[in-house]
Amino acid sequence: MYRAILNGAHFRLLCYVQRLIHKTPNYSTTVFDTVDAFSYLSRNGNKEDTRIPKLGVIYNNFSGPQPTDEIKNSIDLFKLSGLDLDNALLELHDQNKHKQILRFVNDCIDRKIIIGKDVIKKLFRLYSLTGRVEAVGLLQNYCSRITPDLHKKNGEFAHYIAKAQCMKGNSKEGLTILTHAYKKNVNLRAFYRIIFKELIHDSVMNRSEASLVNFKKYVLEFSSRWKDNYPLVCFWHICWESDWFSDQMLADELLEASEDLQKILGGDVAVYMPK
Repeated sequence: MYRAILNGAHFRLLCYVQRLIHKTPNYSTTVFDTVDAFSYLSRNGNKEDTRIPKLGVIYNNFSGPQPTDEIKNSIDLFKLSGLDLDNALLELHDQNKHKQILRFVNDCIDRKIIIGKDVIKKLFRLYSLTGRVEAVGLLQNYCSRITPDLHKKNGEFAHYIAKAQCMKGNSKEGLTILTHAYKKNVNLRAFYRIIFKELIHDSVMNRSEASLVNFKKYVLEFSSRWKDNYPLVCFWHICWESDWFSDQMLADELLEASEDLQKILGGDVAVYMPK
């Protein structure tokens, strides 16, 4: 009987989540490769030409001996085509030369030079996933000054700052930023829900107790303030399925605190309470 009630409530939860997913556009995403607003808003847009010459070819176009790193860093960006510039940034990315990348981006801001969207997207992802808040901020500044329409259309790329803050360990700051973006950009709310789900997964997997407390506060706020139960359901479900007793206790606390969650489950709430 116990197992039947448990499975019944679990089935109702899965059905509820499935209905939410059907209402949300199908944006492929994983916790390792955050879905971005470029894909969200321009899924069918033309892709950039990927036939880009190697960075060494770019440097070899300049007369003189093989350039040193200092010479490479001082190359006049006006002499590079858009594809060459994109390729230079991608190669620096592959070589983990992040200081040079950020120097390039600063130069592009000063000289009003446009970087390809695919490259900007890759840099946003890299720096947000590795918690480099300042680097993400620089990319935000670049987009706001050089490509303002893209910046506005993508919600000022606030989700990348939120992600970077959370990955750095500042979950309260990151969730505050994401909540503000959710409130401000109604047309991107479905997208932000996906980001929220990824952050929840990261937090539980990384065993950050302080972050879990912050997430509990925000998922309950989303549920009560905006009647958006998707983050609440995601958070409850991953805690409930966790092998850690502390996570399971948190799932119990959520269930006790939220009448909406109780209604969604629709079964015998006592089944989920600690014995």
